[in-house]
Amino acid sequence: MHIPFFPTGKDKKLPKFNLLVYNKNIISIDQEKEKIAMNDVIQKIYDIGIVPVIAIDDADKAVPLAKALVKGGLPAAEVTFRTAAAEEAIKRIVAEVPEMLVGAGTVLTKEQADRAIAAGVKFIVSPGFNPEITKYVIDKGMLMMPGTATPGEMEQAMSMGLDVVKFFPAEQNGGVAKLKAVAG
Repeated sequence: MHIPFFPTGKDKKLPKFNLLVYNKNIISIDQEKEKIAMNDVIQKIYDIGIVPVIAIDDADKAVPLAKALVKGGLPAAEVTFRTAAAEEAIKRIVAEVPEMLVGAGTVLTKEQADRAIAAGVKFIVSPGFNPEITKYVIDKGMLMMPGTATPGEMEQAMSMGLDVVKFFPAEQNGGVAKLKAVAG
């Protein structure tokens, strides 16, 4: 069993932010729009229910794969940076399959985050919770979903203003039973 994302909110419908205050910081109207856009991405992920993780070695196969996922009812993908083809695959999917919600996974460095953002992703996922990389991605105005395995990591992520984390690796960390225990 793979549980890709763990929303920290209780409602299926996530709230929109209409104020100029977000996480105790005064922000501009443009930043407010970015925060609303981030919540739209979170809502789309939640509505889809699962985000396929793609490790692709050949960027030429990215667009046909993305089209097949969309046709099969999964219009989202996390393209991992575990392969050299990841950045190019993301660029091609973003350009040729606009209905696909594309994120970058296995983002471990600031350089990878910059490359993913430049390629056009809507969210970034890391396999673990690295506060430095998480803050860097957030400061870039990008939706970040770090991997967390413990309630302490989840709490640290929430203290940084994150609404969603990736429970990873889910099965090895207790799966649904652990999530139920954490949720109370």
